[in-house]
Amino acid sequence: MLAFIVGHIHYVLAFGFKPLNLPVAAVLYFLATLVVIYLLPDLHDVFIVGVPIYILAITTMLWRAIARVQFFEDLWTWSKLCTCAGGILFTLSDLLIGIDRFKYSIEYSQVLVMSTYYAAQVGIAVSVVDAKAALELDKSKKKLN
Repeated sequence: MLAFIVGHIHYVLAFGFKPLNLPVAAVLYFLATLVVIYLLPDLHDVFIVGVPIYILAITTMLWRAIARVQFFEDLWTWSKLCTCAGGILFTLSDLLIGIDRFKYSIEYSQVLVMSTYYAAQVGIAVSVVDAKAALELDKSKKKLN
């Protein structure tokens, strides 16, 4: 779990904090609090502290992934959309793990978890490739000017 927390921190740093989009943060942290309240009675030992910290980390990652997409300002890109989809799928994957591990068994949980997890990683990876291509294009334009 600690390795994934570190990974989420790196995703957060890569996604950045602009735009901030605090309304999205408020909704996501509220929902995360509900998940913690739901799981807490069934957590034991190190999980009592670890799971809420992990949920904080993945919720922050999801907030930053969603905040990058600016539909209303018409500033969205495929890269940002892939980041958003990846963040949502990653969070869904981990929610399934939490429910399956601490609440009740989910039928086909391994297939559901792994398919959403791998799709999440593809979404995030594609966003990096697209972002790097945009950066290279930006550098080329500056050289021409």
